[in-house]
Amino acid sequence: MSMDLVTAVIATYNYGRFVTQAVESVLAQTYGNLEVIVVDDGSDDDTRELLAPYTDRIRYIYQKNQSVAAARNTGIRAASGDLIAFLDADDIWHPQKIEVQMRYLADHPEVGLVAVERLPEGIATWPPLDGLPNPQARPVTVEALVLRPLFAPSGVLMRKQCFDVVGYFDTNLRNAEDYDMWIRIACRFPIVKLEVPLWWYRVHGANKSHVPARQEAAALKVLEKNFARSGPLGHRFFLKEKAYSYAVYAAALNYSAVGKEFLTLARLLQSFLRWPIPYHRDEVTTWLARPKKLIVSLLRVFHLMQRTYPQISPQAPSPTQPVPHCQPVHEATERA
Repeated sequence: MSMDLVTAVIATYNYGRFVTQAVESVLAQTYGNLEVIVVDDGSDDDTRELLAPYTDRIRYIYQKNQSVAAARNTGIRAASGDLIAFLDADDIWHPQKIEVQMRYLADHPEVGLVAVERLPEGIATWPPLDGLPNPQARPVTVEALVLRPLFAPSGVLMRKQCFDVVGYFDTNLRNAEDYDMWIRIACRFPIVKLEVPLWWYRVHGANKSHVPARQEAAALKVLEKNFARSGPLGHRFFLKEKAYSYAVYAAALNYSAVGKEFLTLARLLQSFLRWPIPYHRDEVTTWLARPKKLIVSLLRVFHLMQRTYPQISPQAPSPTQPVPHCQPVHEATERA
């Protein structure tokens, strides 16, 4: 296995409560030739103080607040290694993550990026690896990737030369900047995903996925940008329609997760208008997931309307009966 220098880039902003755990997970890697760069994107919490004990083992770079894309770009430019691995400040790596990925890249020099799975939500213990496994490798095509993000930054190890060819993260994107990058790389380099969970995603109130409107707008912007380019995605009308359909379907799931059922229903209907054909089985979590979600959403919206606009009895009070006092009707709140 190659022992080339790998640069771990950790972008952080006001994540002092998490970032030291991320750093510790990098320093605990079984792969020995690692450089750690923490890019602080203008934090005003105690991030700097908490990282002070690590200054002999990491490079700490502070910059004025810009965006996570700008912070990652700073780390890439400062990297000494020819291989770059990303770790979000609120995530954690398995101790063997880089070793497993480097073994694959050494055997497959044509691959530009290798990603790994994350632990399923709710599971907090690593699976036993029994030494260094040879996990199943699944090629990731641009046609599959443009439909939906198939991996996240914390699971990625890639060759620095990819950035020389496709450019850096788009700082005009405040969300989905990683999705945009993976699509651009997939247009030019082979990408592989190893089917083994080697990183942990921390769920907390500040996750970007908790702002579905911003996520939706960014995803649609990424699709518009990439389908406008020449290359593998140029003049792919049906693929474009399916990708937009999937984007609004993903938005529907995000809106439903925060209890916005009217927006959920609207996005589901848009999704069917864009692509009425059922998604392939491996493109959704369960068979006929979209029709099932549509039925559930219709029932929830109907229930909400029943609560918001209760039926009024058609029988009017007789002239001899006193008119009942009208109580104000309070607007019902949506629920997931």
